Amino acid sequence: MKMKCVKSVLVGMTAVFTLVSTMNAASAVAASSDIQVILDGKRIAFVDAKPYADSGRVLVPLRVVSENLGAKVDYSNNVVTISQGSSVVKLTIGSKTASVNGKAVSLDSVPTVKSSRVFVPLRFVSEQLGQAVDWDSVDQYVWIGEKTLPNIENTIPVESTDAYKVLYRQTPDLINYDASGRTTIQVLDEASFPIYIPYGFSTDTLDLSRWDKQLYSFSLVQIDKENFFRVHYSGYSLAICLLGNDGYPRGRAAEKHTINDDGSFTDYYPIVSSGDKTFYNDAKWASYKPIDVKYVQLSIDSKNIVLIKSFWY
Repeated sequence: MKMKCVKSVLVGMTAVFTLVSTMNAASAVAASSDIQVILDGKRIAFVDAKPYADSGRVLVPLRVVSENLGAKVDYSNNVVTISQGSSVVKLTIGSKTASVNGKAVSLDSVPTVKSSRVFVPLRFVSEQLGQAVDWDSVDQYVWIGEKTLPNIENTIPVESTDAYKVLYRQTPDLINYDASGRTTIQVLDEASFPIYIPYGFSTDTLDLSRWDKQLYSFSLVQIDKENFFRVHYSGYSLAICLLGNDGYPRGRAAEKHTINDDGSFTDYYPIVSSGDKTFYNDAKWASYKPIDVKYVQLSIDSKNIVLIKSFWY
Protein backbone atom coordinates (compact mmCIF):
# COMPACT_ATOMS: atom_id res chain seq x y z
CA MET A 1 0.00 0.00 0.00
CA LYS A 2 1.56 3.27 -1.07
CA MET A 3 0.44 6.18 1.07
CA LYS A 4 -0.53 9.58 -0.31
CA CYS A 5 -0.02 12.88 1.41
CA VAL A 6 -2.81 15.40 1.87
CA LYS A 7 -4.48 17.01 -1.14
CA SER A 8 -2.36 20.14 -1.05
CA VAL A 9 0.64 18.03 -2.04
CA LEU A 10 -0.90 17.78 -5.50
CA VAL A 11 -0.44 21.49 -6.05
CA GLY A 12 3.16 21.24 -4.91
CA MET A 13 3.74 18.38 -7.31
CA THR A 14 2.85 20.57 -10.27
CA ALA A 15 5.92 22.63 -9.40
CA VAL A 16 8.32 19.70 -9.07
CA PHE A 17 11.70 20.50 -10.59
CA THR A 18 10.76 24.11 -11.31
CA LEU A 19 13.69 25.17 -9.18
CA VAL A 20 16.20 22.79 -10.69
CA SER A 21 17.95 25.56 -12.57
CA THR A 22 18.50 27.57 -9.40
CA MET A 23 19.13 24.82 -6.86
CA ASN A 24 22.52 23.24 -6.49
CA ALA A 25 24.82 22.04 -3.78
CA ALA A 26 26.78 25.27 -3.73
CA SER A 27 23.72 27.46 -3.20
CA ALA A 28 22.12 25.38 -0.46
CA VAL A 29 23.13 26.88 2.89
CA ALA A 30 22.29 24.61 5.81
CA ALA A 31 21.16 25.99 9.14
CA SER A 32 23.82 23.82 10.72
CA SER A 33 26.94 22.57 8.97
CA ASP A 34 28.38 20.70 11.95
CA ILE A 35 30.32 17.54 11.22
CA GLN A 36 28.65 14.53 12.82
CA VAL A 37 30.27 11.26 13.83
CA ILE A 38 28.18 8.08 13.49
CA LEU A 39 29.49 5.03 15.37
CA ASP A 40 27.84 1.71 14.46
CA GLY A 41 24.84 3.64 13.14
CA LYS A 42 24.39 5.84 16.22
CA ARG A 43 25.19 9.55 16.40
CA ILE A 44 27.83 10.55 18.94
CA ALA A 45 26.81 13.54 21.06
CA PHE A 46 29.34 16.36 21.37
CA VAL A 47 28.52 18.56 24.34
CA ASP A 48 31.32 21.09 24.81
CA ALA A 49 33.75 20.55 21.93
CA LYS A 50 32.76 19.62 18.39
CA PRO A 51 34.68 17.96 15.52
CA TYR A 52 36.21 20.17 12.86
CA ALA A 53 37.96 19.72 9.52
CA ASP A 54 41.60 20.53 8.84
CA SER A 55 43.16 19.98 5.41
CA GLY A 56 40.34 17.59 4.53
CA ARG A 57 40.73 15.55 7.71
CA VAL A 58 38.33 15.46 10.66
CA LEU A 59 39.68 15.98 14.17
CA VAL A 60 37.69 15.08 17.27
CA PRO A 61 38.07 15.67 21.02
CA LEU A 62 40.29 13.03 22.60
CA ARG A 63 37.52 11.91 24.95
CA VAL A 64 35.60 10.53 21.95
CA VAL A 65 38.30 7.89 21.56
CA SER A 66 38.13 6.79 25.17
CA GLU A 67 34.36 7.03 25.67
CA ASN A 68 33.20 5.59 22.36
CA LEU A 69 35.96 3.48 20.85
CA GLY A 70 36.77 1.72 24.09
CA ALA A 71 40.46 2.66 24.12
CA LYS A 72 42.64 3.63 27.05
CA VAL A 73 43.93 7.18 26.71
CA ASP A 74 46.76 9.04 28.41
CA TYR A 75 47.93 12.60 27.81
CA SER A 76 51.21 13.83 29.26
CA ASN A 77 53.90 16.30 28.14
CA ASN A 78 52.14 16.96 24.82
CA VAL A 79 52.09 13.26 23.97
CA VAL A 80 48.81 11.36 23.51
CA THR A 81 49.02 7.60 24.09
CA ILE A 82 46.10 5.48 22.92
CA SER A 83 46.09 1.78 23.66
CA GLN A 84 43.64 -1.00 22.94
CA GLY A 85 44.60 -4.65 23.17
CA SER A 86 48.02 -5.04 21.56
CA SER A 87 47.82 -1.72 19.66
CA VAL A 88 49.61 1.34 21.03
CA VAL A 89 49.36 4.66 19.17
CA LYS A 90 51.35 7.72 20.20
CA LEU A 91 50.67 11.20 18.85
CA THR A 92 52.57 14.37 19.64
CA ILE A 93 50.79 17.72 19.67
CA GLY A 94 51.81 19.72 16.60
CA SER A 95 53.69 16.85 14.94
CA LYS A 96 52.85 15.06 11.67
CA THR A 97 54.71 11.95 12.81
CA ALA A 98 52.98 9.35 14.96
CA SER A 99 54.11 6.06 16.42
CA VAL A 100 52.13 2.84 15.92
CA ASN A 101 53.47 -0.08 17.94
CA GLY A 102 56.88 1.57 17.90
CA LYS A 103 56.96 2.34 14.15
CA ALA A 104 56.94 5.89 12.80
CA VAL A 105 53.90 6.80 10.65
CA SER A 106 53.17 10.08 8.82
CA LEU A 107 49.95 12.02 9.47
CA ASP A 108 47.95 14.22 7.10
CA SER A 109 46.85 16.51 9.94
CA VAL A 110 48.42 17.18 13.30
CA PRO A 111 47.00 16.62 16.77
CA THR A 112 46.31 19.96 18.39
CA VAL A 113 44.97 21.73 21.44
CA LYS A 114 41.98 23.97 20.81
CA SER A 115 39.97 25.78 23.49
CA SER A 116 41.77 23.71 26.14
CA ARG A 117 40.71 20.46 24.45
CA VAL A 118 43.01 17.94 22.80
CA PHE A 119 41.94 17.03 19.25
CA VAL A 120 43.21 14.00 17.31
CA PRO A 121 42.74 12.82 13.68
CA LEU A 122 39.63 10.63 13.74
CA ARG A 123 40.27 8.46 10.68
CA PHE A 124 43.85 7.67 11.62
CA VAL A 125 43.08 6.74 15.21
CA SER A 126 39.94 4.76 14.32
CA GLU A 127 41.69 2.72 11.63
CA GLN A 128 44.60 1.95 13.94
CA LEU A 129 42.04 0.55 16.38
CA GLY A 130 40.58 -1.70 13.67
CA GLN A 131 37.50 0.36 12.77
CA ALA A 132 36.24 0.97 9.23
CA VAL A 133 35.85 4.68 8.43
CA ASP A 134 33.82 6.32 5.67
CA TRP A 135 33.05 9.96 4.83
CA ASP A 136 29.56 11.03 3.73
CA SER A 137 29.82 14.39 1.98
CA VAL A 138 26.02 14.72 1.66
CA ASP A 139 25.52 15.14 5.41
CA GLN A 140 29.10 15.71 6.56
CA TYR A 141 28.90 12.44 8.47
CA VAL A 142 31.92 10.39 9.47
CA TRP A 143 30.77 6.77 9.63
CA ILE A 144 32.78 4.49 11.92
CA GLY A 145 32.23 0.76 12.18
CA GLU A 146 28.95 -0.83 11.07
CA LYS A 147 26.39 1.18 9.07
CA THR A 148 23.34 -0.57 10.53
CA LEU A 149 20.87 2.14 11.53
CA PRO A 150 18.86 2.05 14.76
CA ASN A 151 15.34 0.71 14.21
CA ILE A 152 12.61 3.17 15.14
CA GLU A 153 10.57 0.34 16.63
CA ASN A 154 13.30 -0.32 19.21
CA THR A 155 14.45 3.22 19.96
CA ILE A 156 11.56 5.73 19.84
CA PRO A 157 8.67 5.62 22.35
CA VAL A 158 5.15 5.02 21.04
CA GLU A 159 2.47 7.51 22.06
CA SER A 160 -1.25 7.94 21.49
CA THR A 161 -2.26 10.36 18.75
CA ASP A 162 -4.67 12.10 21.15
CA ALA A 163 -2.23 14.82 22.24
CA TYR A 164 -1.41 15.64 18.60
CA LYS A 165 -4.93 15.87 17.16
CA VAL A 166 -4.97 19.62 17.78
CA LEU A 167 -2.41 19.94 14.98
CA TYR A 168 -5.06 18.58 12.56
CA ARG A 169 -8.14 20.23 14.09
CA GLN A 170 -9.16 22.08 10.88
CA THR A 171 -9.11 18.79 8.91
CA PRO A 172 -9.18 16.08 11.61
CA ASP A 173 -9.56 13.17 9.19
CA LEU A 174 -6.09 13.86 7.76
CA ILE A 175 -4.26 12.55 10.80
CA ASN A 176 -4.87 9.19 9.12
CA TYR A 177 -4.95 10.34 5.51
CA ASP A 178 -4.00 6.85 4.33
CA ALA A 179 -7.11 5.31 5.99
CA SER A 180 -4.92 2.84 7.91
CA GLY A 181 -6.63 3.63 11.20
CA ARG A 182 -3.37 4.15 13.07
CA THR A 183 -3.85 5.56 16.57
CA THR A 184 -0.24 5.63 17.71
CA ILE A 185 2.60 8.00 16.93
CA GLN A 186 6.38 8.23 17.24
CA VAL A 187 8.19 11.57 17.48
CA LEU A 188 11.75 12.10 16.24
CA ASP A 189 14.13 14.92 17.10
CA GLU A 190 17.50 15.97 15.71
CA ALA A 191 19.39 13.40 17.76
CA SER A 192 17.21 10.58 16.36
CA PHE A 193 18.98 10.67 12.98
CA PRO A 194 20.05 8.53 11.24
CA ILE A 195 17.22 6.03 11.74
CA TYR A 196 15.62 3.04 10.02
CA ILE A 197 11.82 2.90 9.61
CA PRO A 198 10.52 -0.46 8.36
CA TYR A 199 7.40 -0.93 6.26
CA GLY A 200 4.56 -1.41 8.73
CA PHE A 201 1.58 -3.05 7.07
CA SER A 202 2.55 -6.41 5.58
CA THR A 203 2.39 -9.81 7.24
CA ASP A 204 2.82 -11.86 4.05
CA THR A 205 6.00 -13.36 2.62
CA LEU A 206 6.62 -10.78 -0.12
CA ASP A 207 9.88 -8.86 0.01
CA LEU A 208 8.65 -5.36 0.78
CA SER A 209 11.97 -3.99 1.99
CA ARG A 210 11.86 -1.47 -0.86
CA TRP A 211 9.12 0.30 1.12
CA ASP A 212 11.42 0.66 4.13
CA LYS A 213 12.95 4.07 4.81
CA GLN A 214 16.47 4.88 5.92
CA LEU A 215 16.40 8.50 7.08
CA TYR A 216 19.91 9.92 7.31
CA SER A 217 19.23 13.58 8.01
CA PHE A 218 16.58 16.30 8.15
CA SER A 219 17.50 19.98 8.09
CA LEU A 220 16.39 23.49 7.23
CA VAL A 221 18.26 25.13 4.35
CA GLN A 222 18.05 28.37 2.40
CA ILE A 223 18.24 28.51 -1.39
CA ASP A 224 18.17 31.91 -3.05
CA LYS A 225 16.68 33.33 0.17
CA GLU A 226 13.84 30.79 0.18
CA ASN A 227 13.44 28.21 2.97
CA PHE A 228 13.30 24.48 2.33
CA PHE A 229 13.36 21.32 4.39
CA ARG A 230 16.13 19.04 3.12
CA VAL A 231 15.74 15.28 3.61
CA HIS A 232 18.43 12.69 2.88
CA TYR A 233 16.97 9.19 2.72
CA SER A 234 16.84 5.81 1.01
CA GLY A 235 13.64 4.07 -0.08
CA TYR A 236 10.68 5.03 -2.22
CA SER A 237 9.71 8.67 -2.75
CA LEU A 238 8.68 10.77 0.21
CA ALA A 239 6.14 13.55 0.85
CA ILE A 240 5.75 15.54 4.05
CA CYS A 241 3.12 17.58 5.88
CA LEU A 242 3.91 20.72 7.87
CA LEU A 243 2.02 20.96 11.16
CA GLY A 244 1.55 24.16 13.14
CA ASN A 245 -0.64 25.87 15.70
CA ASP A 246 -3.21 26.87 13.05
CA GLY A 247 -4.41 23.26 12.77
CA TYR A 248 -3.84 22.89 9.02
CA PRO A 249 -1.61 19.99 7.85
CA ARG A 250 0.12 21.61 4.89
CA GLY A 251 1.20 18.99 2.34
CA ARG A 252 4.49 19.39 0.52
CA ALA A 253 6.06 17.50 -2.36
CA ALA A 254 9.74 17.74 -3.23
CA GLU A 255 10.67 20.56 -5.60
CA LYS A 256 14.03 18.94 -6.24
CA HIS A 257 14.86 15.24 -6.16
CA THR A 258 18.57 14.35 -6.30
CA ILE A 259 20.06 10.89 -6.66
CA ASN A 260 23.35 10.68 -4.77
CA ASP A 261 26.37 8.59 -5.77
CA ASP A 262 25.46 5.85 -3.27
CA GLY A 263 21.88 5.55 -4.61
CA SER A 264 20.29 7.49 -1.75
CA PHE A 265 18.17 10.59 -2.34
CA THR A 266 18.25 14.20 -1.23
CA ASP A 267 14.93 16.04 -1.57
CA TYR A 268 14.02 19.68 -0.98
CA TYR A 269 10.52 20.64 0.24
CA PRO A 270 9.35 24.29 0.21
CA ILE A 271 8.10 25.99 3.34
CA VAL A 272 5.88 28.31 1.30
CA SER A 273 3.35 26.90 -1.19
CA SER A 274 0.46 28.51 -3.08
CA GLY A 275 -1.46 25.29 -2.40
CA ASP A 276 -2.18 26.65 1.09
CA LYS A 277 -4.27 29.40 -0.51
CA THR A 278 -6.06 26.94 -2.77
CA PHE A 279 -7.00 24.37 -0.12
CA TYR A 280 -7.15 26.43 3.10
CA ASN A 281 -8.05 29.87 1.71
CA ASP A 282 -4.99 31.17 3.53
CA ALA A 283 -4.58 34.78 2.46
CA LYS A 284 -1.22 34.95 4.25
CA TRP A 285 0.21 31.81 2.67
CA ALA A 286 3.26 33.65 1.27
CA SER A 287 4.36 34.73 4.76
CA TYR A 288 4.45 31.19 6.23
CA LYS A 289 7.79 30.73 8.02
CA PRO A 290 9.88 27.84 9.40
CA ILE A 291 9.16 29.03 12.93
CA ASP A 292 5.45 28.34 12.24
CA VAL A 293 6.22 24.64 11.71
CA LYS A 294 6.03 22.81 15.03
CA TYR A 295 6.13 19.27 13.62
CA VAL A 296 6.68 17.63 10.26
CA GLN A 297 4.76 14.46 9.43
CA LEU A 298 6.45 11.94 7.16
CA SER A 299 4.16 10.34 4.60
CA ILE A 300 5.48 6.81 4.92
CA ASP A 301 3.99 3.34 5.35
CA SER A 302 5.19 2.83 8.90
CA LYS A 303 3.58 0.92 11.74
CA ASN A 304 3.00 4.17 13.63
CA ILE A 305 2.56 7.74 12.42
CA VAL A 306 5.98 9.43 12.41
CA LEU A 307 6.52 13.10 13.26
CA ILE A 308 9.67 15.19 13.52
CA LYS A 309 9.56 17.75 16.32
CA SER A 310 10.89 21.21 15.48
CA PHE A 311 14.58 21.69 16.23
CA TRP A 312 15.21 24.35 13.58
CA TYR A 313 14.09 27.18 15.91
